[in-house]
Amino acid sequence: MKTKSRLTSGQTMIFIAGALFCLMLISVSLLSGLYAKFLSTGNGDDTARVAKFDVATTVPNVNAKFINKGAQDNTYTIEIDNNSEVAVRCDLVLEFNSAVEYLNITVGGKAPSEISSDKKTFTFKDIALLAPNGAIADCQLVFTVTDWNSVTANATGETVQVSYNFDGTLYCTQID
Repeated sequence: MKTKSRLTSGQTMIFIAGALFCLMLISVSLLSGLYAKFLSTGNGDDTARVAKFDVATTVPNVNAKFINKGAQDNTYTIEIDNNSEVAVRCDLVLEFNSAVEYLNITVGGKAPSEISSDKKTFTFKDIALLAPNGAIADCQLVFTVTDWNSVTANATGETVQVSYNFDGTLYCTQID
């Protein structure tokens, strides 16, 4: 008579542990190949060049200038030359030593965009918008006496003048 061989409970546990170990080895092998597909390393270099910014100005010396009675105005030309690789916008700020009265100031035919409350600082926005690479603008800075009667009310003698003394700053900003 043949006897059936049965595994004891200890042998069954060893068999199950061995089978699980083999399955784990197969799974690790398969997963490591799949995991490696999603991991990569690399390196690289990049450079950037900053555009050239070169704005030249020619500003006449207009400090301590006088307008004699009967003169229409005093006009000065500010030349701005944009040699930059970018377009620029130019603003002009005039700072006077004392309050400006009886004097109209324009740049390029435009009135100031801002005047300080003490009437000493005049800001002109966008006096020039210059394209890149050699664009030139000539801005006319014009001083005109607006009320000669008020100027001459306290004057003595024949010579009547309006004088002005200021510092001017030209701000050029890249716009593209």
